[in-house]
Amino acid sequence: MIVSQVMRKMVITTTEKSSIRSVCSLFFKHHINALPVIDRHRHVVGIVTKDDIFHCFYPDYTEYITNLFSTNNLRSDTNEFQEIIQKSVQVVMNKHVLFTRPDTSIMIALARMVSQRVSQLPVIDDNRKLVGVVSKGDIFYGLCRLNKKSLLNKIKLPLR
Repeated sequence: MIVSQVMRKMVITTTEKSSIRSVCSLFFKHHINALPVIDRHRHVVGIVTKDDIFHCFYPDYTEYITNLFSTNNLRSDTNEFQEIIQKSVQVVMNKHVLFTRPDTSIMIALARMVSQRVSQLPVIDDNRKLVGVVSKGDIFYGLCRLNKKSLLNKIKLPLR
């Protein structure tokens, strides 16, 4: 089974000039954790994740890791928060984008996600254009569909 058989073709994206506020809105509205950043030709130029935005608000976690009982407030200044969310995506996006191709085996795409600790990969064609996105969940459901009969025979439901 290959990526094009399980990927989602309708992809929510953003641009480098979009505000962090608009990206946060998309994260909440669509229950997603990452957005491909594209240019006007649909070329992927970056990716922005919730973690990238968290890092903007709290660039140094070490105090909170070393002292779990710290009573210092994390950045709670409203003005600072407003300044950050007005910035453009370009400030926080990761320009090193892990991706996959439509004709890649789903197991190779899954291995890449697991080894790089990401949940999804943009799917890019030979012209570097975004054609979809594939997640661990998409691959899981694809494997379940492929092995539906085999799985149903192996799953024993408990008696009630």
